[in-house]
Amino acid sequence: MSRMGCYVLDVGQGNATLIEGNSGVVLVDAGPGKTTVLKFLESHNITRLSAIFISHADKDHLGGLLAVLAKADTDASFKIDHIYVNPDSRDSDVWADIAYQLQEMERRNVTTYSPQLGPDIFEHPLDLGGCSISVLGPSKYMRLRAIGGKYQGRRKQSANSLSAVIHVACGGAGWILLPGDLDHLGFSDASKNATWQPAPVLVFPHHGGRAGSDEQTRSLAHDIVQATASEWIVFSGRGETSKFPSPLVVDALLALSAIPSLLCIGASPVLAERIAQLAPCPHRNATGTLLVLPPTNGIVKVIDYTPPTANPLLN
Repeated sequence: MSRMGCYVLDVGQGNATLIEGNSGVVLVDAGPGKTTVLKFLESHNITRLSAIFISHADKDHLGGLLAVLAKADTDASFKIDHIYVNPDSRDSDVWADIAYQLQEMERRNVTTYSPQLGPDIFEHPLDLGGCSISVLGPSKYMRLRAIGGKYQGRRKQSANSLSAVIHVACGGAGWILLPGDLDHLGFSDASKNATWQPAPVLVFPHHGGRAGSDEQTRSLAHDIVQATASEWIVFSGRGETSKFPSPLVVDALLALSAIPSLLCIGASPVLAERIAQLAPCPHRNATGTLLVLPPTNGIVKVIDYTPPTANPLLN
């Protein structure tokens, strides 16, 4: 039986998504730390990762990588084929530890890594058996200008601008889009320099937080959903404050002509208020980990995750 599924994990305030195909597994981001992601891998009896993609070097996206690397470094039965991450000039203890660990593990042939992540890293999408991974951004130009550089001599790039944009297809059709903390500038770059593909499910950039000014934030919410034709929007992170997701983002999405279903992994007061105003509605709050099912007759569903012992996909 197919094991295929895409899991948007509850890692607290952060991002981590596991894509499980019939012949390979990929981790996109690893949450803020501790062992949440590692325990999830162990509970699913996953002993090999075809790749790990780290969208950018914010702690809430890569802190949990340390535990996964330590597992691969000390347990010969657990393998990571390759790790992709863009360089980051900012100085942090977590980033320094990961950079050192990657260097040492490659030196000892435990795994390999690439300090580049963009549309040019694969000649063809990475095949996981029934589903595949493509990278839509950032472009070579944006990576060349790096954090703090001015994009085409105008706007300054941030770490969020350089977030990798990961597109997952299933059965040849779009399945889910994972854009990290992408902001309005990074979206513009990816839209200009890659073939933008539909995705029924969108893990909204930056946990639904602001993407610049009020106008830039509203514009990104409108434009990215128009580009992906997404029917489901997932806000990762805890969501306990009105910062993630922002009222600006939620209201911009609710103003679309075709309103997607809004799901928040944490308990968002903003989404809770809107749900109360709109009930009955398809939006859901405080869902915890979510499972994105493979398309059935062209329809993708997002359901609340249940442990492996009760999960029919894993029986």
